[in-house]
Amino acid sequence: MYKFQVCAYTQTGESIAIVGSTPELGLWDITKCVHLRTSGDCYPKWWTDKKIDIQLSLELGAPKRVEYKYVRLDAKGRGQWEALGSNRWLPLKEQEQNSTIVVDDGVFGYLQPYPFGYIEEPAARIYGAKIR
Repeated sequence: MYKFQVCAYTQTGESIAIVGSTPELGLWDITKCVHLRTSGDCYPKWWTDKKIDIQLSLELGAPKRVEYKYVRLDAKGRGQWEALGSNRWLPLKEQEQNSTIVVDDGVFGYLQPYPFGYIEEPAARIYGAKIR
């Protein structure tokens, strides 16, 4: 499972989405992109709300990575793709399929040399305590 996050400055009415080479990321079809969200206290950081279950294909010769880009959408849903020479990419590893990996892509329009991510820790639970 994966979550994605990126910093992106937008104008009123604009939003950020991710689209890529797998069905879970819309197969490069901008109308099937995954929308990210932000909030007033975290802006300009945008992130996926839900975990994205990108499946590792077991077919012989199938790619072991997913490629993607972020898109800035205007109020009418028209997209402006990141102006990168290459696509962003993420290696897919079978042993990581049971964890949730947060992919931190830095800044919209800037391609880091290598993907960066971390395993999301489950939220701490406090039993029997009253929080005020």
